[in-house]
Amino acid sequence: MALIKQEVAEGFASLPAVRQVGLMVGLAASVALGVAVVLWSQQPTFGLLYGNLADEEISQVLDALQQAGIPYKLDDNSGAILVPADDVYQARLKLASQGLPRGSTGGFDLLSRQQELGTSQFIEQARYHHALEVELARSISSLRYVKSARVHLAIPKRSVFLRKRQAPSASVVVELYPGRTLEPGVVESIVHLVSSSIPNLKPDEVTVVDQTGRLLTGRDRDPGMRLNNSQFEYTRNLERNYVERIEALLEPLVGRGRVRAQVSAKLDFTVTEQTRESFDPERVAIRSEQIEEDKQAQMDQAMGIPGALSNKPVPGGTLEQVDAQVAPEDVVSDRRRATRNYEVDRTISHTRHPSGRLERLSVAVLVDYRQSVDDKGNVQRVPLSQQELDKITGLVRNAVGFEEARGDSVTVLNLSFKEEALEPIPEPPLWEQPWFWNLVKQGLAALAVLFLIFGVLRPMMRGLAHHGAAARGGEGGAEEGREAQLEGPERTAAGRLAGPDGEGQAALPGAEGENPALEGPDDYQRKVEAVTSFAAEDPVRVAKVVQGWMANDE
Repeated sequence: MALIKQEVAEGFASLPAVRQVGLMVGLAASVALGVAVVLWSQQPTFGLLYGNLADEEISQVLDALQQAGIPYKLDDNSGAILVPADDVYQARLKLASQGLPRGSTGGFDLLSRQQELGTSQFIEQARYHHALEVELARSISSLRYVKSARVHLAIPKRSVFLRKRQAPSASVVVELYPGRTLEPGVVESIVHLVSSSIPNLKPDEVTVVDQTGRLLTGRDRDPGMRLNNSQFEYTRNLERNYVERIEALLEPLVGRGRVRAQVSAKLDFTVTEQTRESFDPERVAIRSEQIEEDKQAQMDQAMGIPGALSNKPVPGGTLEQVDAQVAPEDVVSDRRRATRNYEVDRTISHTRHPSGRLERLSVAVLVDYRQSVDDKGNVQRVPLSQQELDKITGLVRNAVGFEEARGDSVTVLNLSFKEEALEPIPEPPLWEQPWFWNLVKQGLAALAVLFLIFGVLRPMMRGLAHHGAAARGGEGGAEEGREAQLEGPERTAAGRLAGPDGEGQAALPGAEGENPALEGPDDYQRKVEAVTSFAAEDPVRVAKVVQGWMANDE
């Protein structure tokens, strides 16, 4: 080993300065590359910690992670913070204990801060409007399918003159997740959310736009269109309710997933009002009655012209005995009058038919075959009997409130469903396994280190050793090199190792009249180095020599 080190040092020293610098640079680059590969293989897999944070919050989170000793990475494109996958939850708990992330500091949080002395009323009003916009944006962003939102409020200054007052307005910009759309009901809820938060803001003054510039509120400005949408939604909900009712009733009988139902409902959304007045001549009642009776007694009265004497002589007077109990016979006048008022039976009815009246209902039900096991244990699909179908039809009719007078129809069919075999979930390929890339990293690192050792460093050291040996041999024997150097004592030592027949018959150092004690220290050292070099170049042959020595000792 000492000889090799010496040869390498001598070989390196014998090289020109330019080659020495290049060799050092290459060696340093190889070592650096090996260290980089090892570090890359030990680098853990990173997972998402937080994303979409403000710049101020990102700096606070990074400082907290650095203090906690948790490695992190910051994505330059999205601004997401990445930490090792095994430390994601630990990092979140650590940050939560410090109150991070704090979220946006906008909204009404601005109003809780200490205001500067001398702030004008305009600045205070602008801050309030901005805080209101931020709070509304937060509420809208919490809805499903909404990634983010921005709200702009146009609230005019309130005037004391009614004619100069202007109505406020608002606009909302929503950013949806890819592939998502907002239903009209969700858009209407956003409109009412904003209009209810601002005094005197009408829903018609709220505009909602998505990130593509598409107007979402223009479709519902027409009252008739909004009414049609609500009618369609009501019809769909009613049909869905009937379908769920039928399937919930039949699935316990035929099995889950073995019944399908569809319902079509015809509704009348016409609003009608009817007023009716009827009389019943058979039912008469006396409401009031008035009866007047007039009786008058009449005496004999003088006839003729008043003041003129009659031409008839006055009869002689007679004395008649008058009975006090007998009244003189008078002439009686009797008159009676009756007035009756009759009440005729009168009926007034006011009928208002509600909107969404069910006019007709059509129901279609499809039932799968029944599975049965024969005597041999084979599973067969058997159709239902007509009696079973009749029972199912009766259940469906009762479930939907069947009315024949209304024209309802219920159809139940028994057909065999096509069974689709569930494909087994394929296992992820080998290269998608979580442990695969870690193994690949470690394997590549090991191969790179082995390549650097045996492909770069070892040939480099061997070349330096040969170059140093050649240089040292040139000093002792000029142009003959190493072979000329072995012509002296080294050749004798090699010959002794090889033996006279070349097959390992070695002689001891004192053989053939040589006396090692008479040799100088330089000669002995040179022989040892020659033997060592020979053993390094041909170890098999040296092993045979040693075996020959051991055989001769025996």
